[in-house]
Amino acid sequence: MGRRKRNIAEAKDLYDNSKESNALFEKYYTAQAMLPEAEWPVFMTAMRRAYLSHSESPVSVSLLKLLRTRYLEDLLSLTDIRPPEPLPWYPSGMAYQLHTNRLAIRKINELQRLHSFLVTETETGHITRQEAVSMVPPLVLDVRSSHRVLDMCAAPGSKTGQMLELLHRGDDSEAGRSSGELPDGLIVANDVEPAHDGRAYMMVHQLKRLHEPLLCAVFPRRSACPSPSFVAAPRWTAWRPLDRVLADVPCSGDGTARKNPGVWRRWKPGHANNLHLTQAKILKRGLELLAVGGRLVYSTCSLNPVENEAVVGKLLLETEGSVELVDVRPLLPGFKSLPGLSSWKVMGANGTLFEKYSDVPVGRDHAYLRPSFFDEGYKDLPMERCMRVLPHLQDTGGFFVAALEKRRHLPWMNPPSGTRRRPQRLLRMPALRMDAQFKRPLEMSPKSKRRRFNEDPFLFMGPEHPVWRGISETFGIDSGRFPCGNVLYRCETSKKRHLYLVNDCARRLVQGNPELKTVNMGIKIFSVCDDAEYKGYRPLQEGLSLLEPFITLRRIRVPRCDLLVLLEHELPFSDRFTEATRTAWRALTLGPVVIDYRRDGEDAQQLPDVDLCLAGWRGRTTLRAYMNRHERLHLTRMCGVEDLVEIRGKTAGQGDGEGDDEDGPSDDEEAVEPPAAAAAADGNDGEAE
Repeated sequence: MGRRKRNIAEAKDLYDNSKESNALFEKYYTAQAMLPEAEWPVFMTAMRRAYLSHSESPVSVSLLKLLRTRYLEDLLSLTDIRPPEPLPWYPSGMAYQLHTNRLAIRKINELQRLHSFLVTETETGHITRQEAVSMVPPLVLDVRSSHRVLDMCAAPGSKTGQMLELLHRGDDSEAGRSSGELPDGLIVANDVEPAHDGRAYMMVHQLKRLHEPLLCAVFPRRSACPSPSFVAAPRWTAWRPLDRVLADVPCSGDGTARKNPGVWRRWKPGHANNLHLTQAKILKRGLELLAVGGRLVYSTCSLNPVENEAVVGKLLLETEGSVELVDVRPLLPGFKSLPGLSSWKVMGANGTLFEKYSDVPVGRDHAYLRPSFFDEGYKDLPMERCMRVLPHLQDTGGFFVAALEKRRHLPWMNPPSGTRRRPQRLLRMPALRMDAQFKRPLEMSPKSKRRRFNEDPFLFMGPEHPVWRGISETFGIDSGRFPCGNVLYRCETSKKRHLYLVNDCARRLVQGNPELKTVNMGIKIFSVCDDAEYKGYRPLQEGLSLLEPFITLRRIRVPRCDLLVLLEHELPFSDRFTEATRTAWRALTLGPVVIDYRRDGEDAQQLPDVDLCLAGWRGRTTLRAYMNRHERLHLTRMCGVEDLVEIRGKTAGQGDGEGDDEDGPSDDEEAVEPPAAAAAADGNDGEAE
C-alpha cells in the first residue's frame, strides 16, 4: 500500500463509528415507524458511518471561482475520496460539501492546500464551515433586506452569519456597499449570558469575523430565565414586531450521532422528555415577538417527535388558528426530506413505550410524562408540512424543520374588549423600546438595580462632535452624506479608542433600551492613532468598504505590481514602488492613507479581477498596508500568486531589514486572534448542536 493510500485509510479509521449502538435508541425509533421497514438498515448504516460535512459559503463570486479552479484540482486526482461538489439545493451554487472528516483533511498531503485555504478564509470571514443540513433553517426563513430578525438561540453563530449574508442578498448588496448604503434590516443574535456556556463565547468570536453593521449580539440576564438551559428573548413590545424569528432550540442532538459518536453512549429517552417544555416556551415566546404576517422557523438536530412534532402541535393548538404551519419545500428544490409524523409513541425512563397518555401508570416513576408529549389532539393538524431530514437521504446529519406564519394576533395577546387582561409574560424583563425619541428612561426596581451590568454604554456621535469634525476634515468626509449620527463609541470620559458604525435600526435599538446588555455591535471603522508625528484616527480595513465611497482625501492609487509589493512586504520602502506611486506618496504628509487598486487599464484576464481598497500608512520612508497574516494570504490568492513564504511566519517582513522601521503605530486591534480562539474556530467545522 502506498503512503498516500495508507494516510487516507488511517484518517478514515480515526472516525470509525461502525460498532456504535444503543438498544434503547433502536427500540424507540423502530417503534415510530418513521421509515419503511426496508429502509431501516440503510438508515442505521448511515447513522453509524462517521462523516463530517463542511459547507463553504463564499461571499464573493471571485472567491468561489478561485476555489473551483485552483483548490479543488488536487482532490480530483484522488480516487479514494469523493471530490467536493456544490450542494444542489443551495442558491446560486454558493455552498460546497466535502465528503470526508476534518482529521482526514489535515492528515492527507493532497488536502493540505485546501485545509490551509479553509482556515485562512474562515478567519477572514469569507467562508463559513458548517454542517450542511444546519444551513436549511436560514434559507426557509426567507430573509429580506428590510427585515428585523431575531436569532433566539444564536450560539455558536453559524446560522446568524448565514442570515446576514441573506439579508444583504435581499437587495443588490454589491451596489449598496459601493455607494455606502446599508440595508434597513437588523439581526439580533441572542443567547444566555456566557458565564457557564462556552458556546456563547464561540458565537462572539464567530460574529466578530463578519464585520457587519447590521448585527447586534445580546445576552439577557440569566436570572430572567426559568432554567439554566432556557434561552431567553428580549421583550420588544413598544416597537413594531419582528419580521423573522429563528428558534434553533437546545435539543438532545441525536441527529448528530455521525459527527458526535458520544451520542450513542449517552442517549436516553429522558433527554428529549426533559427538554420538551423548555422548547415549547422558546417557541411560544418567539411567536409573541413575531409580527402578523411574519415567519418563525423552529428547528432541532433531533429525530425525536417529543422535541419536534409534539412541540409544534402544542403551540398550534394553543394559538387557536392564529398561527399556520406552512410547507417551505418549494424554497429548496432538490432537497430531500420526509414529511412530519402524524402519530408516534413515547418512551418512559425504563424503556416502556406508551401510545396514549391514558396508558401511563400513575406514580412518581412516570410523573414527568405529560399529555403534550403524545399525538392525541395533534392528528388533525397538517404535520406533513414539517420537514424531517434523515442521514441516508442525502448523506447529511439528522434534522427537523417547521415553518410557522402568524396570521393574526395570538389569543392571549388580544383580549376581548372590556377586559383588562394583560398579555402573558414568560420572562420578567423590561420592555424593549425601539423609538429614538422616548419620554423617560426605563425605571428599574431596587432589586434589578443591584444587577446592573458592568458594560460601557453605547454613545453616539453627530456632525458637531469634536472627534468627528477632526476625522471628517482629515479624510474629506461630507458629514451631510455620511450617516455620522450612527457612529458610536463605548468610552464616555477617556480617549475614544475605537469608533463603530451601525444602521438606523440598530441605533434605535440601543437608544431605546439603555439596560440591554449588548456585547457586540456594528462594524469597527476608525481606531485612535497616537504616533509621535501624527495624532488622530485612522480607518480600519474591516470597515473600509463602507467608508471608501465617502473618503476624498489621503488616497493613493497603485497598479498591480505595487499591490504585490504591499502584500509581500510588511514595511516596503518607497523606492520599491513605481514612479507614479512614489509621486503620490511624496504629495502626502505622514499618517494614515487609503490605498486603491482599480482594474481600469489592466488586462481583463489579470488577477485580482475585483477592485480593492486597503487601509495603509504613509511613513517617512515606507508605505504599508495594515492587515494581519490571514488577510494577506487571502489577497495573495485573489491576485493569483502562490502563498508567499514570508507571510506564513509571524510577521510578513521578517528578514527584510524592515521590521525596525519606526513608521506608524502598532496594529494591536487588528492582530491575529489568540491561539486558543483560533483553534476553537478551526475546530468548529459545524454547529455544535
